[in-house]
Amino acid sequence: MTGNERVSGSARRSRRCTGSASAAERILLALGVDQSFAEAVLGDLAEEYAERATFGVRAARQWYAGQMIRSAPYLIRSAGRHAAGRARLAAAVASLSLVASVILFARTARNGPPVRLVAGTGDTILVNFLRPVSLSIRVLDADGRLLPDSGVRYAWIGGAPVSVSERGIVTCAHSGDAKVRASLGSLATTLHLLCRPVRAVSAGFWADFVLGESGRDLDVTAVDVDGRLATRLGARLSVEDSTVAVLSGLRVEPRSPGETRASLRVGDRTTDFFVRVFEPVSTLE
Repeated sequence: MTGNERVSGSARRSRRCTGSASAAERILLALGVDQSFAEAVLGDLAEEYAERATFGVRAARQWYAGQMIRSAPYLIRSAGRHAAGRARLAAAVASLSLVASVILFARTARNGPPVRLVAGTGDTILVNFLRPVSLSIRVLDADGRLLPDSGVRYAWIGGAPVSVSERGIVTCAHSGDAKVRASLGSLATTLHLLCRPVRAVSAGFWADFVLGESGRDLDVTAVDVDGRLATRLGARLSVEDSTVAVLSGLRVEPRSPGETRASLRVGDRTTDFFVRVFEPVSTLE
């Protein structure tokens, strides 16, 4: 692409932005914003947008949208200084509120009655937390649409003695399996609660790899509240630099030479470790 073509493309983008600014200016004037103030704000934005668009249209549009959001309070304040502007502004806000209410009502009205309660995997929920946690359940209609779960009630019905509130707050003081009934009106299902509270977790300090080798699972050690090794873990992994390594489940896959910090979370216990990826060498010199 030649320099003239680049300038021409930038000019076209600038004209599109100018057209958008003109439309925005007409809207602001209709709402009662002072004309000189609107022209100054939108003019500066248009000029800056034109410069940024030469380096990337998407980034320039994101910047423009962010600046418009930041400018909104000042534009609204300008419109509110005049009685006519305040009236038009109030009408615009009321119209937007009405449209939002209609959309919300339409979405709610099209949902059918609840027909299924679904939780965890096969209605089995694993809890590694020591602190109280809220059970999560999905309420679905006949078409699989998600409905509010605020009306669901819970009760312990058997197995290990576990504290379960009516709202589904569970406290696992010891390891054990319990059964919990979840109900919503005439709907009901039995949840299999696996209490495996973890007191401590470790994944070592270093996970070393040579670039090109296959990934491997972390060597995770977890201890429950009774001092025994915990084998049922709902672990979450995160890595700071995904260009060095990526995580999938408990598996670490090397990507490129470097070093990054990673975190392993099981219940309310967290441990940090480091992943190092080395370049292979052909000689020991």
